[in-house]
Amino acid sequence: MKISVEVYSARHEPAVSAFNRRMRQANASTDFLLEECSALPQVRPGVTVTRWVAVDEEGHVRGGVMSWDHPGIVGAAVRRVINLQSPLSEGIIDRDYNLVGWHIVKSFLRQTPYVYAVGMGSEDRPFPRMLKAMGWTVGAVPFYFRMIRPARCVRELGPLRKTAWKRVAGAVAAATGAALIGAAVFHRATAQARQAAGQYAAEAVTSWGEWAAGVWSRFAPGVSFGVLRNPETLSFFYPLHDDRLRVWRLKRGDRVEGWFALAISTMRDSAYFGNLRVATLTDCIGSPDAMRSGCMLAVEEARRLGADLLIANQAHQELQDACIGAGWRRGPSNFLLATSKVLTRELKPESSYVTRRDGDGLVHLLTG
Repeated sequence: MKISVEVYSARHEPAVSAFNRRMRQANASTDFLLEECSALPQVRPGVTVTRWVAVDEEGHVRGGVMSWDHPGIVGAAVRRVINLQSPLSEGIIDRDYNLVGWHIVKSFLRQTPYVYAVGMGSEDRPFPRMLKAMGWTVGAVPFYFRMIRPARCVRELGPLRKTAWKRVAGAVAAATGAALIGAAVFHRATAQARQAAGQYAAEAVTSWGEWAAGVWSRFAPGVSFGVLRNPETLSFFYPLHDDRLRVWRLKRGDRVEGWFALAISTMRDSAYFGNLRVATLTDCIGSPDAMRSGCMLAVEEARRLGADLLIANQAHQELQDACIGAGWRRGPSNFLLATSKVLTRELKPESSYVTRRDGDGLVHLLTG
């Protein structure tokens, strides 16, 4: 079967609608379908966002994907890196199209050998299974959490509501204050982290400037893989006019040594988060002391914004250590990172900087 991967345009819209109808009629096991309104490639500072469709010889759409094309650190150099998001193939309902996903991925590898994907839910889903079969490396990005309002957390968190006993125990703990006492011990920060937090002030960011370039230039040598966090790309990641994404810079005296960002989401009957207000630490960059401070001060800012729970997925070892030092605790992760064979050879897992802000990692959190 010949499949071409083309930029999605208005001429594809009828075929995309037909693709979605076939998927709905077959009760396809997918959380999303292809957008039925085409959009031209979006070239933004530092990032090109494009939607693509996979088309067979008869002009039928058999799948699609979105890409973020941007510069990133690979090894010790800045390379062209492509992130694949929201891939979908008719192969999940019809075996005749099992290779559509393969054709999509191969089309991007012909553009650059440095291709990756994040999110994906679990390793047993079709897309990560296919990537592993193609020789990619797929693994979970570590997950950390910090309860801010423990009583609400024990009532609302899905894993604590799965059995009657856990529901009763959670209600009792919340009513008696045991949850608060337990959380104070469970989330106790180290003396080093508390000392670091006392040396820094968190200042709300209203614009990206040279201070951000300086923070990144000092942090980047310790990164073996990661999308650039310089002022140009940060204007894409954090436009600073969305109340759901907030940024603070970390100042020690008059010197800016780092910054962190939070995504704020109010859940509605979420299978995992119930009706909690959840803050996600999407980025924390800077000197080791600044990152320790950021993981502490993020708790205070999240509390001020009414969050019940603070979470993060962080790949970089220094940031993982900062989370643990600040009293965060590690939990099971369903946020995956998949890297192409060439990219895998050139990165070091402990110095890869990947968070939920990369790719479509915030979709479920921001939509509740």
